[in-house]
Amino acid sequence: MEHTDPRELIARMSDEGKTLTREEYQQVMDFYDRQLEENPADEVLWNNKGVVLDKVEEHKPALECYARAVERNKTYTVAWYNMGNSYCYLNQPDLAVQAYMKVVELDPSDDVTVLDMARTLVHLKRFKAALALYEMAMKAKPDSTGLWQGRGTILEEGGKPKKALECYEKATMLDPGNITAWLSTGNALYTLGRYDEALEAYNTALRLAPEDEEVWNNKGYLLFVMGRFGEAIGSYDTALKINPSYKPAWYNKAYTLQAGGQLERAKEAYDHALELDPNDEIAWNNRGNAEYNLGNYQKSIPYFKKAIDINSDYEIAWNNIGNAFDKMGKHDESFPYHEKALKINPRFDYAWYAKGYSLFHQGKPEEALKPLDKSLELNPRYEHTWYTKGNVLAALGRQDEALECLDKCIELNPTFEEGWVARAELLDEMGRDEESRESLEKALRSVDYAGRISPDDDDIPDKKGGLLCKLWRFEDAVKAFDDAIARWPEKSDFWAGRGEALLEAGRLEDAYASFTKCLEVVPSSVRALTGAGRAALALDMKEEAVKNLMKALAMKKDDPELLGESGRALLMSDKAKEAAIVFESAVLLAPDNATFHTGLGAARAAQGMLDGALESYGKAVELEASDEVAWCELGNLLLHKGEPKKASESFDAALGIDVDFAAAWVGKARAVMALKGPKAARKYVDEALAISPDLPEARSLRKELLERSKG
Repeated sequence: MEHTDPRELIARMSDEGKTLTREEYQQVMDFYDRQLEENPADEVLWNNKGVVLDKVEEHKPALECYARAVERNKTYTVAWYNMGNSYCYLNQPDLAVQAYMKVVELDPSDDVTVLDMARTLVHLKRFKAALALYEMAMKAKPDSTGLWQGRGTILEEGGKPKKALECYEKATMLDPGNITAWLSTGNALYTLGRYDEALEAYNTALRLAPEDEEVWNNKGYLLFVMGRFGEAIGSYDTALKINPSYKPAWYNKAYTLQAGGQLERAKEAYDHALELDPNDEIAWNNRGNAEYNLGNYQKSIPYFKKAIDINSDYEIAWNNIGNAFDKMGKHDESFPYHEKALKINPRFDYAWYAKGYSLFHQGKPEEALKPLDKSLELNPRYEHTWYTKGNVLAALGRQDEALECLDKCIELNPTFEEGWVARAELLDEMGRDEESRESLEKALRSVDYAGRISPDDDDIPDKKGGLLCKLWRFEDAVKAFDDAIARWPEKSDFWAGRGEALLEAGRLEDAYASFTKCLEVVPSSVRALTGAGRAALALDMKEEAVKNLMKALAMKKDDPELLGESGRALLMSDKAKEAAIVFESAVLLAPDNATFHTGLGAARAAQGMLDGALESYGKAVELEASDEVAWCELGNLLLHKGEPKKASESFDAALGIDVDFAAAWVGKARAVMALKGPKAARKYVDEALAISPDLPEARSLRKELLERSKG
């Protein structure tokens, strides 16, 4: 076997770490054993043998060597220091503290060693022991900038930023040119919320070291927190110009861009950060969030999964996968991910909220309340949980409790537009019209405020346009969309929003043109196809309406509202069989929707399926007793089946809901004519004509009654 000089092997260990083979390691051990046999009292040899043992993780034998060293020379600080490190490796921090204290007691002037030992103790969460080291050292060197700086770092990591700041300020007094002290001062002031002073400290550090990327990065994050997004991005860019491989600046730039709604740019910055550190699960998760916030829910999932591959206990990423499925309407698939997040961290309040949200949208409002309440127990200040609980209670018919929840939601966040809208809708259902309108106005002010804070957020105009429509300010909504189109001409959705506003305003041809413009850019836009279908139907372009709505339905088969729209268009186009199939699908998805049962009844009646139609109309009025159209259609069907008495009762129900419903007066007249003859029916048809003089059915029936009366 070839032998290398042991001293060369020892030097290699010092330079390159644990690179020795087993045979080479044994050569080194044999060398020290021979030397110690000749010089058993040599403390340096004992210490050096211990260092070699530590390098190969033989910490207990290493401790024995250090103990032999200090037996021979009790003032040998190097061995005491190495002994402390070995105890740390063995997770025996109390014994490590004793060894480190001995080093400081013997040589309190060695700042570097004190700092090193203190950092080790901080890593072990022994903050008091680390501070004790500094206090001993500072008695000997009270004016050491490094010791004041180090003491501040320990206090800050121990959760005492105010005391840490005192240390940093002392360090800057002792050495006004110390960049690290000024940086630390800025960090502590940031933690204390004293942002203007923190900015001044960072600027001082930059005057001393304008090429320090860490200071530029920290200044950038501070500016972000202060709401000065543009300046923040400028600071990160300066840091990256100095050092293009400085990952924290890429990450913070991405985070700031994401918060400012510049999601495409955020994605690019996250990609740079991940190139530099592909094992950063937080960056992978946030990269997924950028896709999620762009509405790319399916595309976000692989990024969240990558975060989990790196850290399988990363509960936030597990929950985010669930959120993505929720956004895609796949609530059954989302549920296990929320459950997994809670298994990892049962005190994860957001996952409890997400679980409740998922259950609510699975049609289980009663079950949703328990996880929502658990979320509020853990974090009563999250407005979205109050918002969702309010919606759940409203769905359960517990309106007063729902209103309390929504009030709490907007108390926590007065600029939460969705909370104001939900409150407005609830108040409208409760018949409190004026308060409902006030809530919508406050929602609009919230959106305007968000637009001022984040002028580059291209989601805001859509929200504003929608709210203006709810307030019946249709022309203002059209103008809002026109302004958005001028600002973001590439965003086709604004054409769809403009079309919706025009449709509400009754400008049908303009609306159809807007939807068409959107479809020229994005032919698969479900929103534009749906809008174009509605506009075409209102323009009596039935075939065009059916074509657009069926295209939309092909891409969004599980949307009950779209199914209802499509069924109505098919019915009006005399395609009763196809309409019945669509309404059946709608009823399966939303069995408690009376309008869908009414549509299904009409489609069945048009095919001569009278018993099926009767069943559908009966279900419609059972679900919604105030649906005058369903009552009227039910009456017409009963008349057709030769049951005028029951038909008359159905028409009475319709008129009890809406006394000005002319079609119901015509039906009532026909029922009375069948029961009592033409003379008794005349007053009912006269009511219909008084309401709608040109109604063909009423005019035809009156003529028929007059002829029968003469006969």
